[in-house]
This record gives sequence, structure tokens and C-alpha cells, in this order.
Amino acid sequence: MKINFLLVGMGGRGLPTFAKGLLGWPDKGWPEFVDKARIVGLMDTNIERCKACYAELKKRPIPYDLPMFSDLDEAIVKSKADWAVICVPDRVHTEVCLKCIEGGLNIWVEKPLATSVEECDLILSKAKEKNVEVRVAHNYRHYRWIVKIEQLLKEGAIGKVLSFRAGEILGDAHGGDYFHRWHSDFSVSAGMLNHKACHHFDLIFWLLKDTPVCAQAMGSRALYREKKMPAHGERCSSCQLKKTCPHAIDMDVWDGIYRKMYIDAEHVDGYIRDKCVFSDRHSIYDNYTVNFTMQSGVIGNYILTNFGPREYVFFEFVGTEGSIEAGQDGLTHKEYLRVIKMKKSADKDGILHDKAEAEEISFEDEGGMHGHGGADMRMLASFLGFKEGVAVDPAILASGEEAKSAILGADMANRSLAEGGRVVWKEETGKDFPPTPPQPSWCSKIRK
Repeated sequence: MKINFLLVGMGGRGLPTFAKGLLGWPDKGWPEFVDKARIVGLMDTNIERCKACYAELKKRPIPYDLPMFSDLDEAIVKSKADWAVICVPDRVHTEVCLKCIEGGLNIWVEKPLATSVEECDLILSKAKEKNVEVRVAHNYRHYRWIVKIEQLLKEGAIGKVLSFRAGEILGDAHGGDYFHRWHSDFSVSAGMLNHKACHHFDLIFWLLKDTPVCAQAMGSRALYREKKMPAHGERCSSCQLKKTCPHAIDMDVWDGIYRKMYIDAEHVDGYIRDKCVFSDRHSIYDNYTVNFTMQSGVIGNYILTNFGPREYVFFEFVGTEGSIEAGQDGLTHKEYLRVIKMKKSADKDGILHDKAEAEEISFEDEGGMHGHGGADMRMLASFLGFKEGVAVDPAILASGEEAKSAILGADMANRSLAEGGRVVWKEETGKDFPPTPPQPSWCSKIRK
């Protein structure tokens, strides 16, 4: 029996990941997906964006009618969906989730689940009341090397974990793109620790099977500040510097789909997708470091930087019997994973010395697996009940409660930033939305 999906929010995740993926587009989904899934509606408050997405999808045959909606209440009633896939701006997640739950739909929410612990509690309590399921699209869980780490930790490959370090350095194009969009407004996204770092918070807490109890954070908006430049425009598409600016976004890439989805639809809601990154309108940071203490006593550190000459991500878990190092190399873009153990070896005089030995674990290049290194496709396959290879397994999918842990980490860290780096405990969350951090730095208050 097919699962009926209503797609809510037709933007940069709704169209390529979920719509194209569920329709089995090459490099986006498996052909077998259409045997298990049916899209029963596209919904976006901007109907012109919906139409642009529908036109894009029609470039390949669609095996059924695909209704479009601009009103969520109407879409819930008329689509007769089993699941709502929610890909709207983060601060709207709660409102949309609650409406869908009230309408009897199970919800699959693009990460993050919400923008505060308080909002997560509202969603999860309503879902429990209405007896509907909540899943969150934490696609990073479906990287093969991540699943392998989970297996190694479960097997005790490095003994008891005592410490971790993790982080991501984003290249200018990727990290800066958040400052073109709605994400740079803290009141909408709750900042990059909530929107972006929740990927990694979810992974760390899931891999450790642990929950953070307190956080201390520092951060700043180091690069993406207002700059007075001759010939500088308010947006990339009309800026005279767009051909030479490394931070400019080309709205005509990919056969002009961004122009059709956004510029051609601006007259409906006024949303501008390509605002200049060098502006004083931002209220989020582009550079963070966070310290966590976990329920088990494990401590760790996480960093996120939105600008850099190369893009890479890294994780390290240190235990009583060794360590695990893993990530994606910023130069080769290849995944790596190694288990390091300390061995005793004797020199020529018979004296014992400690020597680190590494077991390298490699992964074959699968090819044709676009969308977060194939993780998006594996996530969709897992949701549809497939179980294949290392990272396609319904058991890997993030539950609502698990996703809340990632928001807890971000919520505590955001409150710490707002208070000059004070240690914040989990009991301080769940009552309201975290305060906007001081601009342009966490220590602005102290320096004044």
C-alpha cells in the first residue's frame, strides 16, 4: 500500500529532496520509490512558487495528478494525505506541525524540529494527544561513515567514551548562502546553532545515546557585516559586483529554477532570495564554539564557521581504549574513518613504548548519489521501509524526542551567547524562545 504525502513548503528542500526524490528522479531517488509513495499535494503560501516547482517536476512524466494549494487548511482536508512533509522556515514549523497534527496527519519535519525546546514540547505533546507519528529529517544520520561509527561505539571499539570534539567549516558559497536568505534573521531561524549545527548535535547525542545537561557558548558575526562598497547593490541579481564577488549567488543556475521559484514569485510575498550578505540586517552569528556536558559526564566541544577556503566536517570520540576520528576531507571531499588504539611495542633494548596504530575504514564511491553524499536518498529509502546496505534502515530515522535533544543543545547554547558565555542548564529551557545574541559578538556586553 502506498504512503500518501502532502509536501508543505516548496523551497530548497521541498522540491529537490522530497518532491523529486519521492518521484524517483535520477540522483534524487530510486525508481522503486514510486511503488511505495504518492505525492497527493504541493502546498506553499506562495502559489507562484508552487507552480514553478510543478513545472520543474513536469520535465519528467508524473504518473498521477499533482494538486497545488496555497492554503494549508484546504490542503489538509482535500489531499487526504497520510503524512505531511514540512519544509517551511524554521520558526513556522510549530504552527504548521500543530495544524497538520490536528488534521490527523503524521508529520515528517525537515530539520530542525523547531526553534526552541518550548516549541518542541508543544509539537510532541499534541502528537501524543492525537496519536500521530513524528519523524524529523536528520539526513546526516544516513551517511555510511556515521552509521559505522554508531556500530563501533555500540560494540565498544574504543571502550567507554569520555570526550568528543566535532565541527564544520563551511565554504563561502555554502556558509554565506544562509546570509542571503531568511536564516540570517534570528527571530525566524534561531541562528546557525539551531538551523545548521542541529545536524551535528543530533549525531553526537544519537551516537553517544546521551543528552546534554548544560552548555557554554561563544560566537561572533565576524565576516558578514555591513560593508560600504562602491557600486554595491542590495541584492546579487542587480549588483554591479556580482561577476567578481565570491559571495554572490547566481539565480540563473540549474536551468533558472531559482529565478522561477523566487524572483518570478516575489510579487506574491515580497521574499527576496539573493540579498547581499554584507549587511547590517543580520541578527545571527557566523562563527561559534560550544562546550557541552552530557548526562553521563562526557564533555565535548563543537565549532561552526560559516566562511572558509575549503569545506569540511570532523568528529573525534576519545574513549578508555582508543579513539575514533572521522569526517569529510576538505580537499579530496572523501569520507574518512579511522580507529586508533595505543599499543605497547619494544625497542631493540627491550624497553616498552606506547605507539598509536590506526585501522583505516574506507568506503567505495557509489556515484550518482547526490544530495548530501547520498544521505538524502538513503533517508527517503529508509522512510519508505527499505533496508539495504549500511545506511538504509528505518531504525536510523530520527524520532521527535531524539530531534528535541538537538534543539535542547542549541537552545542552551543560544541562551549562553545572549548572556556573555554563561553556563546554561537544561532546566532553564522550555519556557520561551531564546534571546537574540548581542551584535556583533557574544562579548559585546562585557566590552561595553
